[in-house]
Amino acid sequence: MERIESIQALRGIAVLMICAVHFFSSHNALSPPELRFIAGVGVHGVTVFFVISGFVLPLALSRVDYSVSNFPRFVLKRLVRLEPPYIATILLLIPLNFMASMTPGFQGSPPEVDLVQVISHLGYLAPAVGKPWLVGIFWSLLVEVQFYVLIGLTFAILRRHPIAWIVVLALPAAFATSWHGLALHIPMFLIGTAAFAWRAGWIRVVETLVLCLLLAALLSIYRGADYALFALLAAAYILWGKGKSRVLLMAGTISYSLYLMHMPFGLKALHLADRFDRSGILDGVIGFGVALMAAIALWYLVERHATRIASRISYRGSPTVGIEGPKEGEAVRRGAA
Repeated sequence: MERIESIQALRGIAVLMICAVHFFSSHNALSPPELRFIAGVGVHGVTVFFVISGFVLPLALSRVDYSVSNFPRFVLKRLVRLEPPYIATILLLIPLNFMASMTPGFQGSPPEVDLVQVISHLGYLAPAVGKPWLVGIFWSLLVEVQFYVLIGLTFAILRRHPIAWIVVLALPAAFATSWHGLALHIPMFLIGTAAFAWRAGWIRVVETLVLCLLLAALLSIYRGADYALFALLAAAYILWGKGKSRVLLMAGTISYSLYLMHMPFGLKALHLADRFDRSGILDGVIGFGVALMAAIALWYLVERHATRIASRISYRGSPTVGIEGPKEGEAVRRGAA
């Protein structure tokens, strides 16, 4: 149970980091310089999320003795779990953007949205068809989906040859240039996977340390030492952190909904408050408060039901096995998959 709570708490930390950078740094020019600098560290919330996925996906699959024949059901579980909140966000943000453009004092042109752009979001294909994301942070969902597909198809190799699997997949990162491609970000996922492989007893502690340090070095070369540091800290927290904070556990529970909603709703509230108050700190607090309320509503009305339905989709012929802890259904409900 503690292992799951550490992951859940870390999800809460990651989403709060992302909210901090958007509400008090990158999108809040009135925020005090010192606060903008501190909140700027929040960009690594995405780094933390990638490490979590690198750990959680093999954890969930190992617990059900997953095989590639289960891939269609794996995809179905992912779609049922993730798509309803995502689609609901898209359906809400389009009219919200048009309503915002009619607000007195609005500066700029009304949003230009076409059917191709909207439909391309359903398959995370907006960059492939030359369309901008409706919300900039959706790029990370595309990267996550690529990792889901990769591990769903190659999990058997990871289980038999974890070191080779990690090393081979890390190599393309040195040559990757596409921001929307998994290769550019994969060392973060692999640090999480290496931590899981040690936790599951697939590799020894020395091998884990060497892999993580090599991955961190690679990440430092082309992304920066700060990315490597936060990736290593995230993996360490998953393994040894104590997820006892109710605030962090609550934030972890609604982290996906908060991630989806904090920009469409929270940033609009921040910018609206800015017209009347001109206080960077208060505006950021208002924006976060609105985002939090919107996220709770999305979680309560959509995400919790999607999570419950997804947990009922089982893998035929795959008994629950693996490292100690709750079965996959419980792990999913508590945010481990």
